Amino acid sequence: MRPGYCFFCALLACLIFSFAGCSSSPSVIPVNDTGNASVSVPAVIPVNILGLDPMHREMVDEVLRLQQVSLRRNLSRDDLIALDNLTISDTRVHGEYLEAVWMMDHGYGRHVEHSINSMYYILTTGTWLCSADSLSHVGVFLKYDELQMAKDSLEEGNRTLVSWEEMAQSTKSKNPETYPGLNDLLLYMHKEIDDFTSGNISATEQDAAFLDQNGYC
Repeated sequence: MRPGYCFFCALLACLIFSFAGCSSSPSVIPVNDTGNASVSVPAVIPVNILGLDPMHREMVDEVLRLQQVSLRRNLSRDDLIALDNLTISDTRVHGEYLEAVWMMDHGYGRHVEHSINSMYYILTTGTWLCSADSLSHVGVFLKYDELQMAKDSLEEGNRTLVSWEEMAQSTKSKNPETYPGLNDLLLYMHKEIDDFTSGNISATEQDAAFLDQNGYC
C-alpha cells in the first residue's frame, strides 16, 4: 500500500467510528508523498467532516470514494466525472479538479492522486500545505508549454512555503527522524522559485524533477 493511501484508510475508519469517540489528536502517519520517497511525516487527521455543510460534505464523500477506488485499481477519466458538477460552486476545489483532469489526460496518474488529496485538505482544513507537491507540478506543465499553469502552480507553492518550512523545521527539531533530507528539499524549492522568476526554464525543470522524485508533504 502506498503512503498516501494509509491516511485515507485511517480517515475512513475514523468516520465509521466517529460516534464512538474517534479523536483528532496529532499522529505521525504516512501522507501523500510527491515522489518516490516513502517517509512518515507529521499530520493531524481532521475528523470534523460531519460539521461541513451538505454541499461540501458531498464533495468530501466523493473524494474519499475516489481514494477507495484507487486502492483497487488505477483511476480513469470516467471516475472523475462526478467531481465536475459537485465542485463547480467552489472555485478553489474546482481548480484542483481541472488540474486532476489535465494530469489524467496527459498520463500522470500519480499527480491525479495529489490533486484529489489537495481537494480533501482544502475542503476540511482550508489549505493544502504541501509546497513540494505544487512545485513538482511546475515541471510537468512546462514540459507541455503550459506556462500559465506552471506559473499558477509555482505561485501556489510559493504561498505555502514559509508556513510549511516553519512547520517542518519545528517538527524536525523535536523529532530529528522526521523530514529526512529537509535541507536539500528546501534548497531545491527555493531554487526553483528563483529560477522560474529569473526565466531559467531549463533549471526550473531540473529543480521540479528533483522534487518530483524526492519531495514529500
